[in-house]
Amino acid sequence: MRLAYPFIIGALVCLILASSFKIENDEVPYPEGYRMWTHIKSGMVGPKSKSYNVLGGFYHVYANPLAMRDLSQALIRWIYLCI
Repeated sequence: MRLAYPFIIGALVCLILASSFKIENDEVPYPEGYRMWTHIKSGMVGPKSKSYNVLGGFYHVYANPLAMRDLSQALIRWIYLCI
């Protein structure tokens, strides 16, 4: 039990320090070059879905050039395996 006290005190100090930081700007900066990303898919999680409370609404998936390269390589491997 003696070993737990320093851990608990350290955790409390970390919580206090972390809660003292205030974010000045609530805006999240956009990644560089995001306007050139490729649209992959869009969808909607409707009210009849079990995850509506957490993920409800529309969503859009985009890929940057690095992700597109990896996706195309994965697609080529998948096609090769299916032949």
